[in-house]
Amino acid sequence: MQRIDSIYYGATESKGRGVFTAMDIPEKSLIEICPVILIPKDQIPLIDRTVIYHYYFIWKDGDLALPLGYGCLYNHRETPNAEVVYDHFALEIHIQSIREIKEGEEITIHYHNDPEFKGSLWFEVKE
Repeated sequence: MQRIDSIYYGATESKGRGVFTAMDIPEKSLIEICPVILIPKDQIPLIDRTVIYHYYFIWKDGDLALPLGYGCLYNHRETPNAEVVYDHFALEIHIQSIREIKEGEEITIHYHNDPEFKGSLWFEVKE
């Protein structure tokens, strides 16, 4: 895995585990490159009956991507400090900061990768 040295996972108050940083991360920094395991779209009904349902990303052509590294541990936030960038050619998900992230802060993403998205998610949002 390729990630900056300062990130680590740990317990959160309300979401189980999350990803944090031990040093300030500047805006527009690459935080982690997560290789993915592709799951063909015809297997979605099977996957959705497992715990993996809560951890995959929607990939192109209707397939799913299960990220490795800390990829499955980034929590959702309506106002995230990082974003997901898909590299379909390399089969990777890149996590990159969208603002400065302070030491000790949890690194969060928006699960729809669009902070303007106002629809519902499959779980209750706890900010």
